[in-house]
Amino acid sequence: MNKVIRSSFIFSVLSLFVFLGDELGAENSPSNDVPPGAGAILEPLADGGDATALIQNALREHGIVRLRDGAEFHLQSPIRLTSGQGLVGSAVLIPEFESKEINANLSAAIVIHGKNVLLDGLEIRKPFVDGSYGIGVMVSSGSENITLRNLEISRYSARYGILVLESSSIEITGCTIRDFMMNVAADMISDSPAGICIKRCNNGIVSNNRVFRIKNGPAGRASISPLKPQYGKQGYQSDNIFIGSSTGFAVTGNVLETSGEGIDLLLSSSCTVTGNVIRDIWFQGIKMLGASNCTISGNYISDCYQGIGLATHRTYDAECENNSITGNVIRNTGTPGSFGVAAPGRVRYGETAGIDINDTSKNNVIANNVIAITSPDAEMTSAIRKNDEYNLIKNNILPDEKEAQ
Repeated sequence: MNKVIRSSFIFSVLSLFVFLGDELGAENSPSNDVPPGAGAILEPLADGGDATALIQNALREHGIVRLRDGAEFHLQSPIRLTSGQGLVGSAVLIPEFESKEINANLSAAIVIHGKNVLLDGLEIRKPFVDGSYGIGVMVSSGSENITLRNLEISRYSARYGILVLESSSIEITGCTIRDFMMNVAADMISDSPAGICIKRCNNGIVSNNRVFRIKNGPAGRASISPLKPQYGKQGYQSDNIFIGSSTGFAVTGNVLETSGEGIDLLLSSSCTVTGNVIRDIWFQGIKMLGASNCTISGNYISDCYQGIGLATHRTYDAECENNSITGNVIRNTGTPGSFGVAAPGRVRYGETAGIDINDTSKNNVIANNVIAITSPDAEMTSAIRKNDEYNLIKNNILPDEKEAQ
C-alpha cells in the first residue's frame, strides 16, 4: 500500500538528496591512466593558425600527447585518434570548421577509432552556430576501452557533445557539457541534440558528469525538420544523457539540468541509474521507452513534466518490463521550471505525473519512492499514474493532497 505522510518528513528526505547532490564530484578510477609528465608536451602555433596537423603528427610520433595547459589550439578539421593514443592537458580546442554534410565523421572536433584511447582534461569550445550539426567527440563503431575524463564541451547546437557508436567498455567521467542551443529549422528528428549520446553499445560507466542547458529555443521547437517534414513541429528534442539500444551501462552521480529529457534509456537493457540529480526538464526526468531489466534507484528528480516514464515502444514491439524503480525522490512535478511554459501546455500527450506507467508495461517494481509537492506552481495530475494489474506498486510515499490513481 502506498503511504500518505506529512510534509515535515518529506522535507527531511529531500534535504538528504540535496546534500548528496552537492557531493557528486568524487573521482572515478579511469580505464586508461597516464602518469604525470608522460608523452610529448605540445605548444600551439605562434600565429594561432590551424593546429590540426601539428597535433596529428605529434600523436603519430608519441602516442600520448600532452597539450600545454591553458593554451588554445585552433582546428580546421577533425583530430583523429587510434589505438593506444591519447590527448591530455587542460588546453582549449577551438573547432572552427562546419561540415556541409550531416556526417559525424566529418563534423566532430575529435574522432576516435580503436582500442585503449584516452582523452583527459581538454576543453572543446565551439564557436556557436545555431543549427550546426557539429559534434565535440565521436567514438566510432568497433572501438573498445575508451576513457573520456574531465572534458569540458560547450556551445554546440543540433547534435552532441559526446557521441559513442557500437562500441564497448566505455568510461565517461568527470565531464562538464553545457550551453547548447537549437533555435532554427535544423533537423532534430532523424537525430537530436544531447550532451552525451550512446547508441548500440555494451558495457560502460557514465559517472560524475555535469550536463547543463541542452536547450531548444521557441523557434527551434516550432520548426519543421528539413529531413522529416512529415513529423510536423519538432517540439523539445534534447537529452542530457541518451543511452539507446545499449546494454550494461551504469549511470551514476551525474548532475543534469535543463533539457528535453534528463536520462533517456530508449530500448536499453540491464542498465543501472543511481544517485543522479535531475532538475528542470521539459518532459521526463528518466525516460524508459522499451527499456528492460534496468535498476533506477536513489535518484533526485525535480521540476519535470513527468519524473519517470515507463512505456512500451510500439514501433519495435519492445515492452517496458522487469525494471526496478525504488528509493527515488521526485519533487514538484509539473512546474514551469526555467522554460516559462506551464506544464499542461508543454507536451501533447499523457499527463503530469511523478511516475507514469503506460501501455502494457509489465513486471516492474515501483516501491519506496517519495513523491513530494513543495511548490505552489506544481501542477501534478497523478503522483503515480499506474497500471497495477501487471506491476508491483508498494510502499511509496505520496503528497498529502494527492494520492496515486
